[in-house]
Amino acid sequence: MNKVLEESRSAARKQEDEDLEKAKERSLEEMKAQSDYSSMQDHGQSYDQETNKRRWSSTWDDPENPVDRARVDDTPLGLRPIERLYFPTSVIQALFHVPVLRLAVLAFRPTREDWGDTTDYWRGMSSRLSGLGYEPADHQEIGKRRREYLRFMHELQKLFAFLQLSKRSYGSGLHVYEALKFDDSNYVTSDLVSSGSDFIGKILEKMVDASRYQQPLEEESDIPEECKPFILPFSTLLKSCATETGWANEEMYYGDLQTRECTNMISFFFWFWQNSIYAALDSVMFQGHKKVAFINLTKVMFINIKRSNSGYSSYGWNDPFQIHKTLYMDRYMIHNRAEVETILESVEQLKRNLERWEGEIDKINKSNNSCSGLELLRLSIDYYRQKQASKPPNELDFNDEDEKMITFLQKTLNLMEQRLKELEEKVEKIKDQLEHVFDLEAFRKVEYHLKAVLVSDSISQGHTWAYIWVPTENTGDDLIMDLDEKDGCWYKFCEVDVQKVTEDVVLSATTNTWSDGVYALVYAAAEHDSSYLNSEFMKSVIPESLKNFVAKDSAEFDEELQQHSQKISEYALNTNKWRQDSTSSVTRECSVGHMDNTFSCYQKQRRDYTDPIPLDSSYHSDSTIQPFVQAYDTYKKVTSCLCDGLDELAKSYYEDALKIFIRVAYLEDKWIQDYSDIMGRANELERLPEILKYGRECLLQMHRRSRDLVRSQGVNDAFKVIYYFQALVKEWGKDRLYQQFHHDWMKFHENNENDLDDYQNAQIRELLQWYTDGLPEDAFTRFGDIAVKPLDEDQPVEDVDRLHARYAKLLRDLENI
Repeated sequence: MNKVLEESRSAARKQEDEDLEKAKERSLEEMKAQSDYSSMQDHGQSYDQETNKRRWSSTWDDPENPVDRARVDDTPLGLRPIERLYFPTSVIQALFHVPVLRLAVLAFRPTREDWGDTTDYWRGMSSRLSGLGYEPADHQEIGKRRREYLRFMHELQKLFAFLQLSKRSYGSGLHVYEALKFDDSNYVTSDLVSSGSDFIGKILEKMVDASRYQQPLEEESDIPEECKPFILPFSTLLKSCATETGWANEEMYYGDLQTRECTNMISFFFWFWQNSIYAALDSVMFQGHKKVAFINLTKVMFINIKRSNSGYSSYGWNDPFQIHKTLYMDRYMIHNRAEVETILESVEQLKRNLERWEGEIDKINKSNNSCSGLELLRLSIDYYRQKQASKPPNELDFNDEDEKMITFLQKTLNLMEQRLKELEEKVEKIKDQLEHVFDLEAFRKVEYHLKAVLVSDSISQGHTWAYIWVPTENTGDDLIMDLDEKDGCWYKFCEVDVQKVTEDVVLSATTNTWSDGVYALVYAAAEHDSSYLNSEFMKSVIPESLKNFVAKDSAEFDEELQQHSQKISEYALNTNKWRQDSTSSVTRECSVGHMDNTFSCYQKQRRDYTDPIPLDSSYHSDSTIQPFVQAYDTYKKVTSCLCDGLDELAKSYYEDALKIFIRVAYLEDKWIQDYSDIMGRANELERLPEILKYGRECLLQMHRRSRDLVRSQGVNDAFKVIYYFQALVKEWGKDRLYQQFHHDWMKFHENNENDLDDYQNAQIRELLQWYTDGLPEDAFTRFGDIAVKPLDEDQPVEDVDRLHARYAKLLRDLENI
């Protein structure tokens, strides 16, 4: 009997083990199907391992799990990439998120009743719109061109309504692009930047031209009367009118802005050799014997930045380009022409003075055998002093020629340095006057707000995106709502990926090489941007038939989500049933519950399929899950190191904290690179901005202390600051705090040079050279190479609850930084 029982137990255990292995395999298959979207390479995207940026791919696979395609909260919708085309998604997003322009598109009439099939519209794979979609009046002549313009506007209106109302997380702009190229069979081009500008010009031109076929707004009964005053025609929204002052009837060119006596322009194109929009516009509007002025300006301004295909760094092309959050266009308006002419005359006088004084500075600093005149004087003085020092004491004669020469040279040097200082102050003053010459209240009325920044980082790989300002949705009772800077936020739109970003990220986007940077800017007139329609009124102008189309698509998506939910529930049920059937061969006498009444079995309520599945510690040895566990443990170790740095900062041990922050920045970057393959969104866990924030605080405190200790301890601490700064911040030369430190030391040396000894002055001059040229080769010998210590594999992993509490407390303690 005992032998039979033992064999039964063994068979039962074996069957249970087999059942468990089968359950694991089936569970892993289900998990893999649900996690396809978490890995970018699984749906046609690729990553650059060095830059950790997603590269454009010719294919795109939508995630199988519909939950990954559902809209999250109030996050704006993205757009699927269009094969072989880099730019349309960013431009269309920029158009949509200018409320006054979106309203005009949604209110376009005539509209249509038939919007086509909803199947796969969100993927861009449905059939295009055909016919007019409405019954025209008998007297209307319906030609091919009219049909094509209306089809384009209806496709654009359809997409805008989808982006406004859909429950999905992204759609497709393919139909809009195809409808746009009806009169150009060779529209696709490989040149990213010029194609981006061409696409902007083409889509705006088609919108303006389509308005010729638009029905009068006052005849439209389906648009609420209270909305009509806010709906502007496309010619007002997108066209500017410019005129020239000078010889009449003569064609002229300024950059790419071409005018005759009166010319309409839809968007602006400039070669940006300057460092700001004002500088570029000034060169177009004010240069030469003719002056250009605007009679009226577009309400939505598109500025295309055209760049050379060969690059001209000698023309300053590598200089950063400043993005203005607010533009004032008063100086370019015709009604301000007289006052502008007066200001320009004063500007010319200032420029002449600037040229003269810069010429004097150049003469003083004129190089001779790689040394400036001032440096030659200093070297000459040092030579005669060394010559005196080498004489025996009995040969010293205070009236000798060497002493007279030293006195003469020192006096000359002092006079030249004093003159140089005066000239530099005059030059700085004039530059400041030139920069703010139009900063007058009278020239702050034609105001424009930045709405979008369109960026590319590589022609060859087509990585493009747009930073777009998205206002907070007005859901109140008021028709319009005044906005301020807090009523919205910036988003980065990179095809289907939509993420919040800070304003600093947007304004720091620069055009600094011929092959990458900002290629277009979008501004909206403040009078039409400071307030906007209530969201319900915005929706009320959408044709009812189009709202029904989007509602049908949303209903189909809801059904897809429900089917997916049922599939998971059925899987859970089938799994339990399968496990029960698989052990049906075991008799009741052999069951665990019956054996000597050792165990009792209780029926429990079935777990909801959305609840997490508890696992025992054996999952650590699972080869499939182990990489995720290792990634999580490593991330906790990096967080523990970060807490150590924050703790040192809280104790005011700035140098120790800084060394830790440099190490953490390296470790976290390595963590992202190591695990981005298995965790497609690993970069979202990056804390580099916070690390840089606390690291800069350490640098600031060390910088202040180093200036206070110059006279007692020299400049060694200041050298450490620049050494650590360049180790922590990659683009240190563009960093504002770095530039401020440089400026502080220049001012310190200028104000205290006469009070410091020769050694201290020499040290400060060497320090300033470091700030300008970067670290010399002997810096690592002098301070030791900052070798970042890797994580210790044997380092114990801190308890997550304890680590979280520690991290949160340190952040609260340092929240005022």
